[in-house]
Amino acid sequence: MPRSRLRFPGQEITLPEGVLTIGRSDECAVTIDDPLASRQHATITVVGARATVRDLGSRNGTFVNGERLDGERLMKNGDEIAFGSRKAVFVAVSPALMRVDTQQELATVERPTPLSDVDRHRWWIDMHLDFVDKALGSNPETALEGFDRLVAGVGARIDPDDPPLAHSQLDKLCLVTVRVALATADAARIQWLFDLFTRVDLLPSAGALRASMCQAPQHFVAASLAIDACRAHWSSRRLQVGAERAAALDALDELAHSIALRRASAEDDPDTVTQSKRD
Repeated sequence: MPRSRLRFPGQEITLPEGVLTIGRSDECAVTIDDPLASRQHATITVVGARATVRDLGSRNGTFVNGERLDGERLMKNGDEIAFGSRKAVFVAVSPALMRVDTQQELATVERPTPLSDVDRHRWWIDMHLDFVDKALGSNPETALEGFDRLVAGVGARIDPDDPPLAHSQLDKLCLVTVRVALATADAARIQWLFDLFTRVDLLPSAGALRASMCQAPQHFVAASLAIDACRAHWSSRRLQVGAERAAALDALDELAHSIALRRASAEDDPDTVTQSKRD
């Protein structure tokens, strides 16, 4: 029988009668993998034709159509609900089609065909990139914890034939990693980034490479060995790549040239050498 639903990107969840808890915990009726969500984040209560949502005192709040919840709220068809950074649309069903079912059905959540493992993993990466990017300005310690989870999650699925990242995610990963390197004064973050580019056989856009170098030049100098290895990995196939990747290789060459110039300048300036060692 048709029922109201929560429509997440790539997945819909049918809402049975009763109270459903939503959060990160596996014990919730609806589990969401979101670092901004609390373990028990919110509840949705369906009684007859009515469906209401209530925040459970979550750290980052529950929002309906951009407004933070204070107490319980009746949901309307088309309402957008945000649990942390995970958003869903409430799809109402005509009251004439609603009825109270058995106790067994009250505890049942219909889960449509989920995303593939690769798509789910890439969605997870997107979610963590957004989280780290937003949290760096307000809560750096939490942002760095999120970045460490991201590094571990990406590293767990290194396979050039089935890369853990979509090409469209590389630019953001590049820029976010540079921001983290600046926040921690740790060039090892840049080294990890270029080691990753080599292992997954992918490169970000030329624009992202140039923008990243401008933000943290000294950190790129300190990570030059990983950058040189990445450049060597790609240079042997320069004639086999398309225009977009060729532009990224040109930017990688510019990056290597800039690093060489900075090294030469540092040798002539003892103060610069000292600063480079600090970075």
